[in-house]
Amino acid sequence: MADKVPPPLLPGLRERVHVRLGRWAVSLPSIVEDVTETDILLGAPLDLAEGQEPSAGERMLLMWEDTAGPHTLPCSFAAVVPRELPQWRVTPDGLAKGDQRRRHVRAATEGAATIVRDQSANAATLLDVSEGGLRCRLTKEDALVGVGDLVSCVFKAGTHELDLRGRVVQVHLELGEPRVLAVSFLDLTGSQADELRRHVFAEQARARSRSVAR
Repeated sequence: MADKVPPPLLPGLRERVHVRLGRWAVSLPSIVEDVTETDILLGAPLDLAEGQEPSAGERMLLMWEDTAGPHTLPCSFAAVVPRELPQWRVTPDGLAKGDQRRRHVRAATEGAATIVRDQSANAATLLDVSEGGLRCRLTKEDALVGVGDLVSCVFKAGTHELDLRGRVVQVHLELGEPRVLAVSFLDLTGSQADELRRHVFAEQARARSRSVAR
């Protein structure tokens, strides 16, 4: 008997996702309204600037995260579906790719950070950090940082202040909220990597202690 082929990995109904076109500097939030054998129906992002609308056949990435990790699915834009709130019909162009294994262990963390881009300092709040990078939320809604930007990340790891070079690899936008950045560190020294590793382990230990105390 022939082996059964597993069904393609797709986001679930009402799943929160992000969409990104190659010409956008950011990804925009959306929600899955329907999934058929051939198409996915998405709520059109509400904060599109003029000229950002996709054209028929334009390639895009659909991104979401579940308990198995983050996933990306290449799609083509098919059409706008006129509704009270417009929807987008997109067609998957291949299979979703998952990243179940992370290269570096990361830990949720708190604290202030400064993201410096082109000599402009932007205040931010840390969300998580690893030896490979960090995620943070900028403080100001109008602070502009885009995918591919080279930045300096200044924050405290324990009692030590670190100033690390990095590249912005993802930008997430929520309507009316400051940008959330994912930054990949560049050219870490051995001592910087050690400090980050100690900081991640300490944050994990604190999280376990808080969980036990509840």
